[in-house]
Amino acid sequence: MATLKEELIRLLLETKRIKKEELQEAISLQHNQKIPLRKILIDKKMITEEELLSLFSKQLYIPTLHLSNYRISPEIVDIIPADIARRYCMIPISRMGNSITVAISDPLNIFALDDLRMITGCNIDIVLSPEEEIIKAIDTYYKKTTPESEAFVFEEGIFKRDVDLLKSETIELTEVIKESQKPPIVQLVDLMLTQALKKRASDIHIEPTISGLRVRYRIDGSLYDMFTIPKSKQNAVSARIKIISNLDITESRLPQDGRFKVRLDGKEIDFRVSVLPTSFGQKFVLRALDKSNLSVGLDKLGFSPQPLKLFKEAISKPFGMILVTGPTGSGKSTTLYSILNQLNRPEVNIITIEDPVEYQIEGITQIQ
Repeated sequence: MATLKEELIRLLLETKRIKKEELQEAISLQHNQKIPLRKILIDKKMITEEELLSLFSKQLYIPTLHLSNYRISPEIVDIIPADIARRYCMIPISRMGNSITVAISDPLNIFALDDLRMITGCNIDIVLSPEEEIIKAIDTYYKKTTPESEAFVFEEGIFKRDVDLLKSETIELTEVIKESQKPPIVQLVDLMLTQALKKRASDIHIEPTISGLRVRYRIDGSLYDMFTIPKSKQNAVSARIKIISNLDITESRLPQDGRFKVRLDGKEIDFRVSVLPTSFGQKFVLRALDKSNLSVGLDKLGFSPQPLKLFKEAISKPFGMILVTGPTGSGKSTTLYSILNQLNRPEVNIITIEDPVEYQIEGITQIQ
């Protein structure tokens, strides 16, 4: 069975919309620049977007829609987060039962459609709209988006309630492990971590409720609701986080602590994981620890000149005590580890007592 890209190439050649040499040039550019073939064809003026959409519509039986003539309900827009809509250049326009209709300019982007099915748990139907109209609609309907309102929305009624879990507390661990390793669960956890890091969140709170898993990000010291994961996915998500954190997935009655590392845009970020049993399952708090923040130095942490001068004098003394206090997310750990980095020299012996050890620094003896 031909892929959608192969189908597009066949259609273009059969309809003689572009020459074979031009198509080969576009395919070569796509291979080298990793840009969608559709975008190259339009940017190089080998075919207009209107012609391409018309071709898709006729050959793939996908209807077209001009969004300038269509009004979208705010409740429908909330189904897809703003950053997902912008990343894939798509916008939801209607919903009927368990099916969502989405306007998209590139029907060949199967990754976008797969991600959307995973995020919403719904069947996805598409209509074709010009990219410019979709971008304009996104700017119009998402213009009031805030960190608190920009969320993945799993609305009541879309997902079936996990009635089996309510009937029995017995959990088959083999099935949970299998479920946690399925691509949708892996992608969901990866997406959760990526979103948090891009929003510069310091913590991810994953809290079980009677109906699902509530996910909140702590951004600049404040917690924001981001999305809710269906109850039926709770065990798989919990198992996935425990597996990557090297925690005991069979233990559900005692608190646990673990950690794992991720790499994003070339940077290595540590996550410290705390697990706490609650009435509706296990609560997870994931703290993001970016080591690159520790190398900026005291001069770039935002101190005013006079306090910075006093502070530097204090840390240079051979004895005494410095108290660093403040609420969660105010920069206590970053400040203290920046001091350690400044004092960390081969001729100096440094021992820390921490609860817990957040950043692991070479050359320093750290005690839990």
